[in-house]
Amino acid sequence: MIYYLIFIALLLTSFFELYYKESRRVEITIFYYVAVVFLIFFAGFREVGFDYANYHDIFDTVNFSNYSENTIEVGFASLVEFIHFINLPFSFFLFLVALLSIGLKGAFIKKYSPYYFFSLLIYFTVNFLLSDMGQIRHGLAMSIVLLSFYDIFNKNKKGFFIKVFIAYLFHSSAIIVLPAYFIANIKKVTIWHIVIPLLFLIPFLFIDIKSELVQLAIYLPSQIQSKVAYYTTSEEFGEQLGFNMTMVLRIMIIGGMLYYYKEGEQKIKYYRQIFLLYIYGTILFMLFNSIAEMAIRFSNYFKILEFIILPMLVTLGKSLTEKHVIITFIVLYAAWSIYKMIFDPITSIQYLPYKNVLF
Repeated sequence: MIYYLIFIALLLTSFFELYYKESRRVEITIFYYVAVVFLIFFAGFREVGFDYANYHDIFDTVNFSNYSENTIEVGFASLVEFIHFINLPFSFFLFLVALLSIGLKGAFIKKYSPYYFFSLLIYFTVNFLLSDMGQIRHGLAMSIVLLSFYDIFNKNKKGFFIKVFIAYLFHSSAIIVLPAYFIANIKKVTIWHIVIPLLFLIPFLFIDIKSELVQLAIYLPSQIQSKVAYYTTSEEFGEQLGFNMTMVLRIMIIGGMLYYYKEGEQKIKYYRQIFLLYIYGTILFMLFNSIAEMAIRFSNYFKILEFIILPMLVTLGKSLTEKHVIITFIVLYAAWSIYKMIFDPITSIQYLPYKNVLF
């Protein structure tokens, strides 16, 4: 199965990079670029994937006169109209979206990850299949939001808000990113700044606040209001997530970042900002837990940072044993994630068998 072959290839290359990072830096960089280009073509010319049929229908029917009634954002509708204007097919449209979405994520990894291939392994198994081979509007919005994180790190407020606005034009959920600039630039962080908000939100994992969230949605743009209304009445998207495995994994990653916080602040640039962004994402996951789709969509803008956080923790390991524990966690997390996607009876039929217009 091609998905497992890619998983194994990324895993083996991750260990190659781990042991030969310094002596084979040029070869590893070339391999990295090749891997990113492969993923762009793999996603860009596919004929499978979650929401593939829906996006084909959107491409065929949505235009400037009806995008709003179809709950499609104007930025995405503009992209569709552009491809129609130059008279190119749906396959090229998917390729263009993949080029932008995966290319931007690949650039972010290249700039901030200490281990490119551990990052690609996490990205491929945790985010790529669902977003860049499925919910492509959200995947593209996430990539643009990653660009806005550059501005958070460099305290460029204007650039941040411009990029979040652009992301909003492709997926309205990106509006939730707006407070991130101020949260990430909190100067002093103690363990209590992290623990108290998370403890306060624990009840939200067990109580249903759908009706309250619907009431709050009236203060948001109309497009988001309609989506909230839909999610709350949908059995598939409106269920409560509860205290699930994703929450357990988030707690473990937060624990790891807290454990290495002092070393991380000293050795890794922007460690504090990345940590606070991840905490904000976890808070969103807990706060909106009553509506699964909202919790996932909102928090994933920050959960994606796991693809640089976990490789960072490898570099911070104080002993060989600690490094081995973190690497084992990465491998198990990636294996569980791809197993869940490919063997889940709901999602597996969307991806199997893999088809591509090029091969």
